[in-house]
Amino acid sequence: MSDHFTIRADMSTALKRRIAALLVALFVLSVPAWCCDCTTKPSVVESFNTHDVVARIVITKLEERDVSVTENDKRVFVTRYIAEMVRAYKGAFADTIAIESESFIGDCSFPFSAEKEYLVYLEQRPYFQFSSEFEFIPFAYSVSRCSRSELFEAVKADIPEIRRLMLKR
Repeated sequence: MSDHFTIRADMSTALKRRIAALLVALFVLSVPAWCCDCTTKPSVVESFNTHDVVARIVITKLEERDVSVTENDKRVFVTRYIAEMVRAYKGAFADTIAIESESFIGDCSFPFSAEKEYLVYLEQRPYFQFSSEFEFIPFAYSVSRCSRSELFEAVKADIPEIRRLMLKR
């Protein structure tokens, strides 16, 4: 009789664990989630016309920091990328620019890598930036993963279209 009771107690413990796991899963699944939906990238024409800067750049430096944002008192992780201008097709005329990317869970921040060359579509930030060495960098921009920005080799076929758009301006 005691063996039968032990088996029932073990099954009861296993059942309780399964129910607890199910409740945790339901809670996690019921929390609202945000993610970046980049199923379709915009065309070259749309990207060129809706961004402040279109340029070919090389990322030379990454500066990471944790910054408090006053709106909703959220803390965000900000990465500032310092980039050397290879060729500006629209907007930027500085040799060096700063691109800031704010990271959230499921965000749309762009995944730059140092020493890589990119074709980027940028939006100008509404303020001036200083680098960590107090070097004044007057051109600060942001970029989205959902923009047409990409490693240059992957999108260099876009350049003839960009050149045509430059001539129309």
